[in-house]
Amino acid sequence: MAIRFRSYIVLRLLLFGFMVGCTHTVRSQFYFVNPDNFYNVGFSSLGNRNTISASWQHMHILDDKGKTLRVGYGLRYSSFFGAYGDFISAQSSFGTTPNDIDTVAFENYRIHSLNLSFYASVSITKRLEVELNIDVVGLSYSNPINGYYNTLKRKLYTVEELFQRAQAPRHNVLLGGANDRGSLNSELVIRYWFRRKMGFKVGIAHMANEMVTDNKLYNGVNRFRNTPTMIAVGFTYSPYRL
Repeated sequence: MAIRFRSYIVLRLLLFGFMVGCTHTVRSQFYFVNPDNFYNVGFSSLGNRNTISASWQHMHILDDKGKTLRVGYGLRYSSFFGAYGDFISAQSSFGTTPNDIDTVAFENYRIHSLNLSFYASVSITKRLEVELNIDVVGLSYSNPINGYYNTLKRKLYTVEELFQRAQAPRHNVLLGGANDRGSLNSELVIRYWFRRKMGFKVGIAHMANEMVTDNKLYNGVNRFRNTPTMIAVGFTYSPYRL
C-alpha cells in the first residue's frame, strides 16, 4: 500500500513538473515559486524526552486550480535525547499483551538519525497551512550504553545480567507500526507565515526510537523501542516564497 501511494505521488510530481516547465503563465499565478524549498528547525518535548531537528524540504503544488495541496520530499536530522527512559520490546511478534512486554531502562541516552522524509501540506489561507510529514528511510547512530534489564522476566526466566549493553541500529526504515526499524520522526503541525518568507509551526511530533542489545533476552528479543508523542514547535524559512 505504501509503495503504491509513493509511486502515485512520484508520477504526479513528474507530470506537474512538465506542465510547469511548459506553461509560464500558469506558474506566475502560484502562491509559491516552483520548486518550493523550506528550511526548518524544530524542538519537541515530553517531560524528560526531547528532540531537536533540522530539515530541508522540496515541495510541489498538485492542484492547479486551488493551488493549496502540496507534496514533496526532504532530508531531516533528528537528535532524540533524555533521561531515565524505558524502552520496551520492539519485535512485531511481541508487545501485544502484558505478558510479552519486556523492558530495558537507560539513565541517559541520545540517538542521532538522518532520514529521507515525505511531506504533504494543505493551505487554509495564504498565511496558514497544515502539514504532515514522516521519515521513510535513513541511518541512525548512538554511543554504546548500558541499560538496566531489571524486570520480572530476568529474575524468573533468564540468567541475563542486570546491565545490558545496547546501541541504536544502523538503518532506519518505515514499514508500518511495530514493523518499523530504527529511529523515525513524524509531525502533524500548523504553520503560520508571519512574514513572507518566515513561518512559525506548532503541533505534535511522534518519535519511534530503537535500541538493540548485544544479547538476545527473554523470548529472543533484542530490539527495544521508546515512542513518545510530544509537543512540537519550530521555525521555517522559505527563500522562494512569493
